[in-house]
This record gives sequence, C-alpha cells and structure tokens, in this order.
Amino acid sequence: MLRNTLPRKIAALIPVLLWCCAPVLAQEMQTEVLSEAEGIEFFESKIRPVLVRECYGCHSDQSGKARGGLKLDTKMAMLLGGDSGATLVPGSLEDSPLWSAINYEDYAMPPNKQLSADIIDDFRQWIEMGAPDPRGQEAHASINSTVTAEDIGEGREFWSFQRPRKPQL
Repeated sequence: MLRNTLPRKIAALIPVLLWCCAPVLAQEMQTEVLSEAEGIEFFESKIRPVLVRECYGCHSDQSGKARGGLKLDTKMAMLLGGDSGATLVPGSLEDSPLWSAINYEDYAMPPNKQLSADIIDDFRQWIEMGAPDPRGQEAHASINSTVTAEDIGEGREFWSFQRPRKPQL
C-alpha cells in the first residue's frame, strides 16, 4: 500500500516545487542572458578592434589575404582555423593556437610588435568566457586544395580502387 501512495504524493508535490523554484530559475536564465550580452559587448569593445587593427591585414576576406590559410573575420573561420588546424577553442587557452600566437610562443602574431599586456589579458578573458562572437556563422574562407590531377591519377592506381581479378593458379 505504501508503494502505491508514495509516487502519488511525490507527483502531487511537483507543481508546488515548480511554483517555488520558478523565480529562482527565471533569475538564473536572466543572468545567463545578461552574461551573453555582456560577452558580446566585451568582444565588440575589446577584441574586434584589435582583430581589425592587427590581424585583418593578413587574415581576412576584405584584404583578400589568408596567410597560412587563416581568416579571422568570421566566427566560423576562427573556429575552423587555417593550414595548422583550429585557431580558437572557446573556453580553453591551452588548446587555442591564437593564445600561444599572441604570447609569441608557437607563432609570433602580430609579427611586427607584440600586443600590450592589457590586450593579451583581454584575449585571455574572452577565450575563458567562451569566446562570444556575434559575427556571422558562415565562413567566407574558400578551401584551396593542393591536390593535383597527378595526385588523383596516382590515387586511382591504389590497390583498393582496382577491379577485382580472379587469381591465376
């Protein structure tokens, strides 16, 4: 008898719990939205101006250049990266080559002069907060293949692309 009444009592409490918790949940959701808006504002005021001033000259559609196959003028292009792979892993400094590049570790970017400590700290905060970026999701980057017709011809000779033959005994 106890087994049958316990689930009913718990089920009866669910609307009460939701009624009690709704204001708390609403507050958390509002805080999350505000945080996202603040993240976008942070990007627009601190990160985008630096990208435009220091990076777009060599890494954007507007300049017509994509040194290292890397473009930084859209969110998707930053996430896809260039010839060396992904440029940015939101939330992870260690996995973001952009972070090591602006710190002159693996690469030295920008090549003419290192960014100030304040700007580098802004990039650290931005990456750690998940790299909020309102720019379009579409990547304008074109994929330039280095595969030649000769490579394709050689590939067609590979054993798995050959028509099966009856073994000769």
